[in-house]
Amino acid sequence: ICEAAMERYEALSEYGSRYANVEMEGALSPCFKGIRRFSEAVFCCEKAFSLAEDPAPGALLVYHSDTRKEIPMIKEFIRDNLSKNFTVGEAAKHCHMSESYFAHVFKDETGFSFMDYVNRQRMAKARELLKKTDMTVREIAQAVGVENPNYFSVVFVKLCGESPREYRSRYRFDVRKDKNRWKKQEKTESE
Repeated sequence: ICEAAMERYEALSEYGSRYANVEMEGALSPCFKGIRRFSEAVFCCEKAFSLAEDPAPGALLVYHSDTRKEIPMIKEFIRDNLSKNFTVGEAAKHCHMSESYFAHVFKDETGFSFMDYVNRQRMAKARELLKKTDMTVREIAQAVGVENPNYFSVVFVKLCGESPREYRSRYRFDVRKDKNRWKKQEKTESE
């Protein structure tokens, strides 16, 4: 998009100077500078996202060339075993580290404590299940490894800003609204 906008700007500038005897450089240069800055920002974001590895929702993306190999391994373990209850001690044992050293390294590498990271991953999976399934909140809580549905709701509200039922109803309302819009378009096209 940015490249196309810059090409159009150059073509407009050339047309203005060649055929209308108008120098566009002064009039449109703030626009051109904005496009260039935006293009650079998009490039930086794309680079950051290509270096990032499946961040937790709300995570600050930081690239470390010296990331310990155990951290991506434990992140994958968490994603694959969300329905299981595991502790910092079990994760530390999985990485062959002491519990305190693992907790320090994990927080240093991810920006989150181990349990905060696990809860964030669980709530991300819960949001997905709330959107895509008709499972009850109790079933979703159990599917993401939280036995107590009340505790699940407390954590969900803390991390997502609304209750699981509110989240589901908001999403479902938007889906119905979009479906009705498409149905209306199909009717007008077929008539």
